[in-house]
Amino acid sequence: MKNLNSWFILVASFFIYWVCVFIIASVMNSHSPGIEQYFLRVISKGIDLSPLVGIIVMGLVSFVNKSWFKSNKVIIIIMLTALIFFELFIIFFNHT
Repeated sequence: MKNLNSWFILVASFFIYWVCVFIIASVMNSHSPGIEQYFLRVISKGIDLSPLVGIIVMGLVSFVNKSWFKSNKVIIIIMLTALIFFELFIIFFNHT
């Protein structure tokens, strides 16, 4: 973990998450004709869960690479605060 850049790991995990969400949505959409709403449903659930996935990945990377956390403490705390705020908004205030 120390040889890899932790910021690269965060960006790559975010990209991999969205690739997986898109693949799952495409597979669900391709099983039957006329069920396009499942594609949009999976994408919307992916948007709903993205702050939670971000919190988990950031916590794991910070736990594994403690020196990275110590050197970027302010940025990581701001990012985690924003992710927690977005997740709370999605859970409690998003009534769509």
